[in-house]
Amino acid sequence: MDNTHTAALLSLLDKSELTALGKFLRSPFFTAKKHLPLLFAELREAEQWTISSPKDVFPKLFEGEAFDDHKWNKALSDLNGCIRDFLAVRQLLSDPQLRAQADVSIFFKRTDKRAFKHAVDTALGNKTQKTKPETADGWQLRFWTLKHAASYALTDRTKSAGQLLDDMGESVELYYLISKLQLACNHASSTRVLDIKSDRDGYQQLLEQTAHFDHSGKSAMLTLYRALLNLLTTPDARFEAFFALLQHQGPRLERSELESVVRLALNYCIHRYHAGKAEAFEWYRQMFGWADGQKTWTVSAASEAFFLNDGMMFAKSRDAAGFEAFLEKGKNALPKKQRKKAITLLRAYWHFYQSEFRTAAILLHQLDSRHPLHSLRFHMLNVCNTYEEWRQEQVEPEDLERALRSFRDFLQGNTILSQSKRQSYRNLVWFIQKMAQHGKKRSLSKEQLQAEFAKRQFAAPDWVAAKIGELL
Repeated sequence: MDNTHTAALLSLLDKSELTALGKFLRSPFFTAKKHLPLLFAELREAEQWTISSPKDVFPKLFEGEAFDDHKWNKALSDLNGCIRDFLAVRQLLSDPQLRAQADVSIFFKRTDKRAFKHAVDTALGNKTQKTKPETADGWQLRFWTLKHAASYALTDRTKSAGQLLDDMGESVELYYLISKLQLACNHASSTRVLDIKSDRDGYQQLLEQTAHFDHSGKSAMLTLYRALLNLLTTPDARFEAFFALLQHQGPRLERSELESVVRLALNYCIHRYHAGKAEAFEWYRQMFGWADGQKTWTVSAASEAFFLNDGMMFAKSRDAAGFEAFLEKGKNALPKKQRKKAITLLRAYWHFYQSEFRTAAILLHQLDSRHPLHSLRFHMLNVCNTYEEWRQEQVEPEDLERALRSFRDFLQGNTILSQSKRQSYRNLVWFIQKMAQHGKKRSLSKEQLQAEFAKRQFAAPDWVAAKIGELL
């Protein structure tokens, strides 16, 4: 019998949540169907949340009744509904903004003015002396709450009408502009890596449109996202000025909102570093250290892409204790299926930066270069590491050429990465190939390679500069 949907829902819950679900099902407030706790108990004991013989379980749920396929499926459907209700209740209780919105909705339909006002004041933050951390959705909630307050049946619309309308207008405009800035920053960041068209005129128009609200100082989010968009789209923008602003305004943001800003800024540092801005590595370390001290990271930090990006930078730092601490803290946040290969790749990078090229090669051989998140990082490390092995006569020239050809083929077939991003890696391949030919007839001299180095943008510029410097 197919009960995979039920199994999928149950698999979302951890041990403590499963225990809480059992109590939820036994509460007559939520369901009076006495067979549901029994069905849940059977599923909880079954392997992978599935029951292979429903006909054996059915009599335990419906004593004295013959097996009824429709009734069995209806019981599973009812259990699925209860699981969703359980998750909804848990979410409502754990999300202050959602709870505040629910309270306003509840009392909006009732004629208890005092209870409604209390719900509105709570949603607007008027009940506490402490300033609430800012979120984009907080501005949307403010507008939504004020709109309900204005249209409540017992509201006196002759009092403070102008102020209320102005407040609603400001709230919805800030929510709109912050959301536009967030989208623009994500778009601008993505165009550095992905094949997405940049909208420079639109970015500039948005920066001009939001200048007034920035100067008003009413939203730290708008100020920071506006500064971030300027950093991402203006060639001569100063990172130091943005970082100083982030340190000043960042603590006003809710943690997940701050993490979004920090992540985009860290990606900017990585891009600038790969584009040849050597000091961007220090920018990255400063920002990561500050954000870590602010306890910025949330569940979204479990993203494998973030884990790999951060891990590669930690590996490059050559800080053994910091690298191991990062792996220990980050690996448990990743799903088990992702964990092993991600850690293997990062350890390969670590050994590469320790000049332990044979160990790095052994780890790389354990990986599948076709993995969508690993492929670019895999190929980049593989060509650099194989070049180092070739210089130490640990591999044959054919091995190096094979690694370079594999990377070229990958870049040729990849239509997701932006043209500039692919070109930076093609330039890396070109330099490795030319350095390997150095000293042969008609090869480029060290001086010619240094001249090309000054003209081109490419990945791993500090490594390439060091390797050119080692040529005789």
